[in-house]
Amino acid sequence: MQHALAFALKLVAMTAVVWVVMDPIFGVFSVSTAIITGVVLSVLSYGGDLIIVPRTKNSIAVTIDFILVALVIWIVGISVGGAAGTSLLGALIVALIAGVFEYPFHQYLLRKVLRHPYQTATHS
Repeated sequence: MQHALAFALKLVAMTAVVWVVMDPIFGVFSVSTAIITGVVLSVLSYGGDLIIVPRTKNSIAVTIDFILVALVIWIVGISVGGAAGTSLLGALIVALIAGVFEYPFHQYLLRKVLRHPYQTATHS
């Protein structure tokens, strides 16, 4: 049940950020594209979180999430007809906002979902 809640939280956050930045602000994504991209990002990112977060520092996990989000958004943005520069700027903004969300999310994941036996400075 904890995994379902954590995944739902990530799904809602990712989809909302993708839609708010890439549709109304940049006009690159439709609502359906934002939802599909949010789902794909959530699946990839959550799967990666389960592997990476317990084994490394939070800052490294957030950096990996930033790169993943930026690449996926940029590639999707270009593939749906957005200009490369506009899509890249939007992708970097989405990745930055996602990184701000991911930092406390990883701490939540360690403590509540994975029930990691310790939370030390190495995971902050």
